Amino acid sequence: MTAYISSAPRLPEDHGAAANAAEGLRNDILNGTLKPGDRLRFEGLRAGTGASMGALREALTRLETEGLVRSDAGRGFAVAPASMRDLEDIERLRLNLEIKALRSSLEQGDDHWEAALISAYHLVARIEERAEEDRSLLDNIWDARHRDFHFALLSACDSPWTLHFCRLLFDQCQRYQRLTTTLDHSPLLKRNEHQALLEAALDRRTDEACDLLAHHIRGTRHALRANPGPGIEF
Repeated sequence: MTAYISSAPRLPEDHGAAANAAEGLRNDILNGTLKPGDRLRFEGLRAGTGASMGALREALTRLETEGLVRSDAGRGFAVAPASMRDLEDIERLRLNLEIKALRSSLEQGDDHWEAALISAYHLVARIEERAEEDRSLLDNIWDARHRDFHFALLSACDSPWTLHFCRLLFDQCQRYQRLTTTLDHSPLLKRNEHQALLEAALDRRTDEACDLLAHHIRGTRHALRANPGPGIEF
C-alpha cells in the first residue's frame, strides 16, 4: 500500500510560536498596553515573547491584516494609529453588519440560543456587579465576557462571513474603548443597556433590540469625544 503524503503545505516549526505571539500582541494592543503609534521593535519583542524573528514577523503580518499594526518601508512595524475618523468608519460598518446579524439571529434563534445568551449575560453582569467593589475586574475578564455576550446575541445569524467581520470590527472598537479616560466607569454604565438588550432579544422585540444595539454601539464614540485619551487624532 502506497504511503499517504499530504498535499497541504508544511507549516514552519515556529508556526505555533507565531500564533502565540500574535495573540499576546493582539491582547496588548486591544487592552491599551501598546498605544497607537508605538514602535514594535524585534529586539524588544523577542525579549518579551521568546519567539524567533520568523515567528514575530509572521505574527506582525497577521496583525497587519487585522488592521491593528502598520508597516512602513524602512521603519518596521508600529501599532496602528487611532483617530475619530477611523472610529466613525468602524461604527458605520458595525451598525450595518451587526444590526443585520441581530435581525437574523432573533429570527432563527432557538431554545439553545436563548440558554447560551442568558448564560453569557449572567457572566458579564456578575463581573459588572463585582466591579463596583473591585475595579481591577474591569480588565481582560470584562472584555472577554462583554465580547462573549455580544456574540451570543448574534450567534444564530446564518452568515459566517457577516459574523467574521463583526468580530474584527468589535475588536477594533474595543481598542477605542480602552483609549477613553472613562474606561473604569463604562462597563458599569453599560450594565443596564445589556439587560435591556437581553430582554428585548428574548421577547423577540426585534426593532427595539436593534435600536438598543445601535445606541450601544454609538456609545464608544460619544465617550471618546467627551473624554479622549492620549494618542487619538481628531
